[in-house]
Amino acid sequence: IMALGALMIVLLAMVLLGSSRRMSKFVRLRRTKLAIRQMLKHVQLLAVIGRVQIPWPEVVRQILETCTLFTTQIDSLLQLGCSVGEQTVVKSLAVQWFMPIGVVALVALATLISVPMGALLRRLPCARCHSFAQVIVQDGDSFIKFVYLIWSIYFATLTGNSLVIFTCRRHPNGALTVILYPELTCGSGEHWRLLAGGCCAVLLYVVLWFVVSRRALKRVSAALKSSCYVDGGPFEFVADGLRLPTIQFGVYSAAKDVLLNMAVVVFSADATSQLFASAAILAVWATVVLL
Repeated sequence: IMALGALMIVLLAMVLLGSSRRMSKFVRLRRTKLAIRQMLKHVQLLAVIGRVQIPWPEVVRQILETCTLFTTQIDSLLQLGCSVGEQTVVKSLAVQWFMPIGVVALVALATLISVPMGALLRRLPCARCHSFAQVIVQDGDSFIKFVYLIWSIYFATLTGNSLVIFTCRRHPNGALTVILYPELTCGSGEHWRLLAGGCCAVLLYVVLWFVVSRRALKRVSAALKSSCYVDGGPFEFVADGLRLPTIQFGVYSAAKDVLLNMAVVVFSADATSQLFASAAILAVWATVVLL
């Protein structure tokens, strides 16, 4: 029942948040999709800032912890660790690192079941069912677009989860441990093995995103120029509706997310430096947006 419910939620999200042109005539829906995307991205930004090790005021701390619960610690919210038996550092990190792959598999399964579901809706004696059947059926293009969409929306979270194993802090007794996993000593044999997993996660979720986005945006740029800025080609969804010269805006935003997460890692032993580095990055980002 839970699996079926998850599939229905994913399928509904593909319909509401996807880039399907069949839904483009609903202006209000387009605005809602953009608002949801931006809200999710800003919640993750707050979660990254919440990782700065300073004594926040109680109200601010609760808000930041809530944002963290729905982003970097979503595996704790969903109690996914319970499905793998006794919770350990390795299992916790494995859940975080492999969860996106599970989500992609879930999206693929939802795409497959949308076809018979659409056929079933067309058989019902209901005009609204027939209309909904036209938008609920997803194809390979919809699958790729939606996977890229959630990859982009949750990029800051994926970056933070990939770098969590690199974030160490020295305790008053001299022990150097991972901040989120105090039982794991930095530099130990287990830590070095997990660092390899963290490097793989960085390559898969961070570096690969930039490679895919840059290549796709080059094709979009070429298609726009060849069509007199009318058609962005099959990869137009990567530009998220932007036109030259702002087509690279998403890449710059992702770079900002990486820098914020890196500030938390590099200055993990100094909360003041974390705060000032984050403020400087956000100041530069605000300048870029305003310009």
